[in-house]
Amino acid sequence: MGTENALGFEPAVVQKASEEIVSQIQNSILSGKLKPGDALPPERELIRMFARSRPTVREALRVLEMKGLISITGGGGTVVCRPETSQLEENLQIMLAMHDITPDEVSEFRNSLEMATIQYAVKRRTKEHIDQMEQLIQRERASLEDIELFTSLDRDFHELIAKAAGNGIFVILLQALRPSIEKIIAQSIRRMGPEKYKKEQEILIRCHSEIARLIGEQSEEEALRCMREHIRQFERITRVPEAQAASAEA
Repeated sequence: MGTENALGFEPAVVQKASEEIVSQIQNSILSGKLKPGDALPPERELIRMFARSRPTVREALRVLEMKGLISITGGGGTVVCRPETSQLEENLQIMLAMHDITPDEVSEFRNSLEMATIQYAVKRRTKEHIDQMEQLIQRERASLEDIELFTSLDRDFHELIAKAAGNGIFVILLQALRPSIEKIIAQSIRRMGPEKYKKEQEILIRCHSEIARLIGEQSEEEALRCMREHIRQFERITRVPEAQAASAEA
């Protein structure tokens, strides 16, 4: 058999020392040996532990900081922290754009997620969850003139349902999708015009009030029915007919 490299393999290289440091610290965090709030050893101690230079250790810490796993304080200390969903949001926006995901696909996935969360929310909600929903609805009523704030509160309401569902993955996914959904809504409002949207705001608040009541009463079938109606409203808002859109822009 010939020695020709038909598969295009290249000589193996040793992993960079900084990557090995990142891997070890990250594994300690993910395994629970290091928890949010724990301080990493001082830099000079890390240099001794890993038997590597200061620049190599600092490079590893910068990578961990970019991942959101640690926070480097002004005084030079390093603390383990829980990554923010904003990092996932940014990566998800890049993925959606690079894979040519359409607004309709985003909405379709979000709608499926909403139907799943409300089923669990009905079963697992607490009085505190319902109180928070009712308080948020009052804030929505008070923000009708501020469309940007109103839209943000609308997203908050749906995240509250996800929290009531008792599954953190739902919350993370909804938060990661939030910029995409808010962008879709903002574009739709511009097309239909603020005055037209104000009529939709009243319907939206009534839907939220009814959903909160049904979740509180643990009426699963009715809550699902109400959420379907709410999703249909969202689809109506985000799919403004072309003639109406042209009229609003004129």
